[in-house]
Amino acid sequence: MYEFGLGTKKDSMAARTCLREASERGNVYAAGVLVSHYYRQKMYSKAAELALKVSPITEEDAKQIAITSRCLERFVRKGISVSAFFLARCLAKGLGVAKNEVEASKYYSKVRLPFGAVSNASFRATTWILTCARHSRTR
Repeated sequence: MYEFGLGTKKDSMAARTCLREASERGNVYAAGVLVSHYYRQKMYSKAAELALKVSPITEEDAKQIAITSRCLERFVRKGISVSAFFLARCLAKGLGVAKNEVEASKYYSKVRLPFGAVSNASFRATTWILTCARHSRTR
């Protein structure tokens, strides 16, 4: 809520605190949003470090995490996908980690954009990811 100013004033520090606490409790979606937060704040090492923990989660693990954490599976998958995207960006550009385009392409392949039956929130998230990609290409 604080990250995007939904229902409250946008507050980057409060967002970071809430997302970090949720991530530490095992919320994979919060971890993905925290990775994107770190990336946008140019905290590339932190983004890559957290994304390296989240991105390797497999499809089967995502199902189990959804059951244990009582989180919808699609949000667990979104957290993994967002983490993989930003890790790939860091690897491709050498931001916070050594530049490695082979590894970057491996993580790009894990990114799943929610096409098909797309909710407004999914559409906004997808648009936001694509906008970030577009802006980081120009740097």
